[in-house]
Amino acid sequence: MNSGLSRREAQVNFFWGEKAPIPGIPKDDFSLRLISNLTPPTTGTYTFYIRSDDGVRLWINNQLLVDQWKDQPPTEYTVSLPLAGGTPYPIKIEYFDTHANADLQLKWSGPGISKQPVPASAFSTK
Repeated sequence: MNSGLSRREAQVNFFWGEKAPIPGIPKDDFSLRLISNLTPPTTGTYTFYIRSDDGVRLWINNQLLVDQWKDQPPTEYTVSLPLAGGTPYPIKIEYFDTHANADLQLKWSGPGISKQPVPASAFSTK
């Protein structure tokens, strides 16, 4: 098992299918953890849509909002919460894949934002 591997991704919008997520990781039976800060552009209620093929957990501002740690076909979960514009919130996603196709996407909608992948500009490590 690889541990401690770190890299920066522009978005959480992955369709690995039957391929390994990155070289050196198996195409099946893997897990990953994504950690960042999320800064919404304006104040208001944001809806997050997280879709996964197998298990997923989503925390925003240290609150566990989605806990679907199970083998499953591609499934989308939705959660809404108020956020203050310009404020960074810790975000963490845990994911696992058992076999066959693997995918993971995080989208949002909110004040003036139609449903779309969360842009790279909303993520930071600060």
